[in-house]
Amino acid sequence: MKKHIRLSILAVIAINLVFLTGCQGIWTSGPRYDTVKNSLIPEPCKGLVIIYAKSGFWGGGPNKWKIYANGQLLTKKFKLGTFYSYQADPGELRLSTKNNFFMSPVASHISISQPTLQIMSNLTYYVEAGFYGGAQVDFLKFEQVLKEKGEKGIKDCKWINHP
Repeated sequence: MKKHIRLSILAVIAINLVFLTGCQGIWTSGPRYDTVKNSLIPEPCKGLVIIYAKSGFWGGGPNKWKIYANGQLLTKKFKLGTFYSYQADPGELRLSTKNNFFMSPVASHISISQPTLQIMSNLTYYVEAGFYGGAQVDFLKFEQVLKEKGEKGIKDCKWINHP
């Protein structure tokens, strides 16, 4: 009987860890940043924007987010432990996000101010996605970071739009 109880407790813990971490390493396909970083360069007359969300214990679980650039959908598959590369035209770039499913009806009415990036040709920009909200309503908030911080935060993330 004690063995059965211990196994049940271990199963519950394992299931909770899977949902809390979102299975990033297990269920996300694509190469890791550290294996492809040398191939990530801006196309001629474009700026390369790399958006990433570090793997983490809190926020989002198996959630996926839609990422938009100037109102145009980039991806529906963005989640913890991934990164998305985007070849942007020079000028203003406004990133925005929407959770693919909301836990609360209040969520659809909350607006989060996102930064506007000034894209220049032949440069690479790192944008870290972090969480804003609580256990019931999680939103991604974007922050442009320096290359050193970006490369440290993205190193274990997987590329979701690789060619």
